[in-house]
Amino acid sequence: MWFWNSLIIIGIFWVISSLFSFMQTIKINNAIKEYEKFGQVFFGKDAGFMRTRLLIIMSIDESGYIARATRLNTTFMLLPPREKYFSEIISYNIKEVENQLSFFNNRTQKALQNLISNYYNKSVA
Repeated sequence: MWFWNSLIIIGIFWVISSLFSFMQTIKINNAIKEYEKFGQVFFGKDAGFMRTRLLIIMSIDESGYIARATRLNTTFMLLPPREKYFSEIISYNIKEVENQLSFFNNRTQKALQNLISNYYNKSVA
């Protein structure tokens, strides 16, 4: 009997986790559609061991200034994704943000470094 009970509980957790992942995908797609109006859209993630916990979505105009930015704490087990407007870096140049990375926490630093490298790799291409 314990086998079937544990199987039902695992199934419920799987359904809830799938729902949260779907919600996260919807939030990312909505942010992309909104941010494309303001410039090129870039992503940065803090790729850790086995998973990403923070995703930064940013819209950067032609001159390198940040028009919009969002921090998305990704879903984890039974925690839904949390989206927060990243107002601290709006209207700064991406090069200024690169020089001020030490003011952010470790996860945000990793995500911003990843975003900046994506920006330079896309700009060069």
